[in-house]
Amino acid sequence: MESCESQLEAIANIRMGLTRKLSQQEEQAESLCRALREAQMDNSSSCGDTSQMNYCRAEQDALRAVSTESRVEAMELDEQMRACSAHLPTRKASIACTQEFIAGMCESRAHALEAWSVLLYDRLRCSSQLQDGHCKLHVVKSSLQVEQNQRRELRNKIGRLTQSLCALDRYLESLDTD
Repeated sequence: MESCESQLEAIANIRMGLTRKLSQQEEQAESLCRALREAQMDNSSSCGDTSQMNYCRAEQDALRAVSTESRVEAMELDEQMRACSAHLPTRKASIACTQEFIAGMCESRAHALEAWSVLLYDRLRCSSQLQDGHCKLHVVKSSLQVEQNQRRELRNKIGRLTQSLCALDRYLESLDTD
């Protein structure tokens, strides 16, 4: 796109220079026409020297040839500018499409970043909840160990009490039998 724009700018600059040149040539042509008219008036009044008229006509013919070449060159430049600028609407539409795509990507990126942020927050929250759960499980484990130790002690006490009761039963039976 930039190369086409720079090419158009270069062609336009050349075309402007050519327009100035054509304007100068037209001024010269007008000046030669005045000089030719004056020479014709001088010649008609004094039946003499036609060299000034011939010189003006020769200069006018040369100027017409140069002017014609300049006009042809100007038309070629105009055609080049038309050809070069013909692609601009297509490129402009392509750029607009690309800009829309980029805007969509930016919006999509923003949504993805927002979703990622939510996921990170959820991860931190879950991590915190897992940490709390771990602490509670540790407390439950400690409580369970205390409970298991108390049950073991209770079983031991019950076992000793059972042994004591059995011993008491035997002792009482032995007293009854005696």
